[in-house]
Amino acid sequence: MTVTVTDRDDETNTTEYTVTVHRNSSECAITAFAIGEAAGVVDDTEHTIAVEVPNGTAVTALTPTITVSTGATVSPASGTETNFTDPVDFTVTAEDGTTTCTYAVTVTVAEG
Repeated sequence: MTVTVTDRDDETNTTEYTVTVHRNSSECAITAFAIGEAAGVVDDTEHTIAVEVPNGTAVTALTPTITVSTGATVSPASGTETNFTDPVDFTVTAEDGTTTCTYAVTVTVAEG
């Protein structure tokens, strides 16, 4: 968009400015989720994530690495130690600050 500003004392003196409007994205998604070397399987339709960790892993204090849509945030945040004894909800807030989506993350321990 171009805006023209005219000097009120000299109408022949004008300046043009180009204005770029950035609309904040409403995209909210977890695009990647991992606990150590164990990559999560993200289901965007059901908003679930399944992660299988190696046998013997204690699930009470795991630290996930989470990637979200550009400009979005996630809570609990990536790198936050979390107890995965039961499924844990991770809420993504889009860049627009109002759009949210929640993913239920389930961690299972591999057998044997």
